[in-house]
Amino acid sequence: MKKVLLFITIALLLTSFVFAQSMTSKAVKNDEKNYGAADNSQADDDSNIVAPEDIVCCKISGLSLPGEGVSYELVERSECSVPEGVMDVEKEIVDDEFCEAKTDERFCGTSTYGACETDADCLRAGCSNSVCQSVGEESTITTCEFKECYNTEKYNARCVCLENQCQWLVKKELKGELTQAQIGKIIRERNRLEVHAQIQAGECPENCTCTGSVIKCEVEGRREMRVMAGESGNVIVISKDVNASTNVALYHHNGRVFANFRNNETKEIILPDEAKARLRERIHANFSIEKMELSEEGKYEVQARKRARLFGIIPVRERVRAEINAETGEIIRTRVPWWSFLARDEVSEDFE
Repeated sequence: MKKVLLFITIALLLTSFVFAQSMTSKAVKNDEKNYGAADNSQADDDSNIVAPEDIVCCKISGLSLPGEGVSYELVERSECSVPEGVMDVEKEIVDDEFCEAKTDERFCGTSTYGACETDADCLRAGCSNSVCQSVGEESTITTCEFKECYNTEKYNARCVCLENQCQWLVKKELKGELTQAQIGKIIRERNRLEVHAQIQAGECPENCTCTGSVIKCEVEGRREMRVMAGESGNVIVISKDVNASTNVALYHHNGRVFANFRNNETKEIILPDEAKARLRERIHANFSIEKMELSEEGKYEVQARKRARLFGIIPVRERVRAEINAETGEIIRTRVPWWSFLARDEVSEDFE
């Protein structure tokens, strides 16, 4: 009798185990079914995503817009149209290349506009060197974070003295090689900075003033550039009391200066004062320019003298020769005397 009861008990336990496994299997299948339905629902939601071909670069023009009254934005094709009744805004679809530079991809350093006389009176401050301030101001304290928009090399930004105020100067650059259409607009005879003994009214370049044999033009950063006759047919370009001579054909267009170099290559160039500033950043010492020439190869060739002390005692004026890319401002190379390692540069307070 006991054996029969034991057998019945085991049979009941086995039956319960099989039933439980069956119910678990059904629950899993139901879950999988519901999960699949959710995936289908998500797929249905994906149908609302805008296809890439429906995103366009839209040029928006209007007097109410900041800056030059023009902006470029990536929007849906349907949004690049002006609603009826709106009169002061125009929209049109343009090439995608105009939208490559996003509005948030701009240099975002700050300026204190402190008093200054020369660029030497201005310095970079803040934990990220994102502030341009005067040496006479208290050091600016900022948070220690680096943003891509602080990258001075990427945006070609320099802390300079403009109109006796320390501020960032961001040099606008034309991206890539100039097109033939752009070159055609630049190297027109009317834009050429050509000096005669007496420049007539009709010969003065556009947006420049001419007095006698001197041409004055305003360039980016509200600076004034002067061009006058030099020796042997050369012209002398002067910006912020720094001058360079050249026999390269120069052109002034939309506040920028272009040069037509060897092999008929036309490029935008930096001005002599900018070339000097780039050299100053490299050698970090007191120096004076003796000679600067803009060559047919597209570079500034500079001869300078910097103050130093031989063996730390004897004052000397060490000769420095440098080559600077006239388009980018990059220092190609510098040369100093072999004994320069025995001399210690005289560094001004601005570099300490």
